[in-house]
Amino acid sequence: MGNAAVREGEILAVAARLFREKGYHATSMQDLAEAVGMNRGSFYYYIRTKEDLLYRVMRDAMCAFIDALAPVLAAPLDPRDKLRRAMVTHLQVLSARTDAVAVLLHELKSLSPERQRDIVALRDQYEGGIRRLLAEGAEAGVFALESPKLAGFVVLAVMNWPYHWYRDTGEKRPDELAEAFANILLRGLEARGREERA
Repeated sequence: MGNAAVREGEILAVAARLFREKGYHATSMQDLAEAVGMNRGSFYYYIRTKEDLLYRVMRDAMCAFIDALAPVLAAPLDPRDKLRRAMVTHLQVLSARTDAVAVLLHELKSLSPERQRDIVALRDQYEGGIRRLLAEGAEAGVFALESPKLAGFVVLAVMNWPYHWYRDTGEKRPDELAEAFANILLRGLEARGREERA
């Protein structure tokens, strides 16, 4: 990776942190330049506008989720194992990009309509993958779902919430946290015999 790419990565990480801490609209280009130790002239070499930076933070985070999920969806696994693997990859991305995920979840309205549509399309692609995984489990008789769409919202809500409190210095690694979440969710999702449900 060249120096320019490394510098861009640093700028994106700092932008995600400041946008999360101060809010997008309260963060100035001067704030961003100072936080990475550059003057504004040099900063504009890497980033043209503040919205460009916000869009890059969101798009990179969304693409990281999609890229992490793709091999899970393609793997010949039992639906339970696929769900566990999907939760692990989601929490690994979240733990590596906690600030960016927070920005993604809170600042979509700050983008132009065209860029909002692009991020929403990526989000829909990712959420569609989670719903497809759940629907496959339902078709195999492993999950008892009235609605894969609603179940997908529940799974994603559980997996996204840790951005509020998760720290990689805590007692659980992302895979351990995902395992705990998966155990809780699977008890509610798995199909059981009528007598057991009663």
